[in-house]
Amino acid sequence: MFSKTTPVIEPAPDVTVPAEPPVALSHLELDLPAPVEGWAAHLAARNIEITLDDIGRMSVNRGDARQLFDEQRQAEVRRREKAAELERQAVEQDQQRRASIWGGIPADLIPVGVAPAQAMVAAERMPAAEVSVGARVFE
Repeated sequence: MFSKTTPVIEPAPDVTVPAEPPVALSHLELDLPAPVEGWAAHLAARNIEITLDDIGRMSVNRGDARQLFDEQRQAEVRRREKAAELERQAVEQDQQRRASIWGGIPADLIPVGVAPAQAMVAAERMPAAEVSVGARVFE
């Protein structure tokens, strides 16, 4: 009545299974941002062949996927190095800018009855060492 034999299913003759299975582009997008121009244009410009895997998904071979991941890591290292260099330059520029700002004189060195601007003008004429050790500007 019921047959217990299962039919033998043979793969389609035009499908070849590579030694390493290809990586689906949808899997690559989990770790790599999709290019703005799309995967097809991006990979075609780089001479990377897009194939279909055994279930019909757009895929690339594993070697090309490894290359894409390596390039992504190298680009990230370059971005971090560039950001660190820009940060170093910004800190250096800020230090130079702050060093060029005149600090004025402490308020306790300005005698009573003397305008602060007048005291600062007088302090500019004095050597920096005299102002920094606490010398009175108008004594």
